[in-house]
Amino acid sequence: MRPENDYFILALSGKITTVKECQETFETVHRMIMQDVKFIELDLSKVTDLSGSFAGFLTSLMNEIHSMGGNIIVSHADKNVRSVLMGTGLSGIIREPGEGRKKNKALLIDDDEDVRRITSESLKELDYLCIEAENGLIGLELYQRNKQAIAFIVLDMQMPVMDGEMFFNKILESDADARIIIATGYADQEKLVRMREKRHFEILKKPYFLRDLEAAIKRTLPQPMTKPSA
Repeated sequence: MRPENDYFILALSGKITTVKECQETFETVHRMIMQDVKFIELDLSKVTDLSGSFAGFLTSLMNEIHSMGGNIIVSHADKNVRSVLMGTGLSGIIREPGEGRKKNKALLIDDDEDVRRITSESLKELDYLCIEAENGLIGLELYQRNKQAIAFIVLDMQMPVMDGEMFFNKILESDADARIIIATGYADQEKLVRMREKRHFEILKKPYFLRDLEAAIKRTLPQPMTKPSA
């Protein structure tokens, strides 16, 4: 059985009662499944209300992910949410809050499918679970839903819908401590200068290799302090 500290944690919030709210949540989870994320923990600590309709959507997701050899579990559900899940036959997926989970998830935002595929494989080699988004708008949604589990972001600059600079500005409004690595292969110097005035970040020049990505991650993440020698 897969260790539960290897699950990707997706934090949900607010009410999930109407058909529209259920459908939106279903699409968010389903998008992750389509990106080959097979083990998902739904953190319901900030969910204030849940309907039986959502249980139907959740059952559909479970059937699909089980057919792929994966699993979905639910954690941090309050008494009312638990009663809904138990009343619809889903008591088996409820878990108590886990201990010792590692923050080993990365969010990759790039509109180039080949770049996402190669970078995702590199991140897996470095022992990171990679969540992908093809533009900044989708990336923003994924980060806001699960920022407690994402260790860092690898961000492309040139994208449709919402580009790298716009995503960068938006993310700093909600999380000034977000750790971001900018990956660019274009002459984005003016944008980079504007962004650097707000925050320092690492830059990966495309095309980059595994060793370049690993070095940028090490410079981005806080390093454990070592004790001075006696």
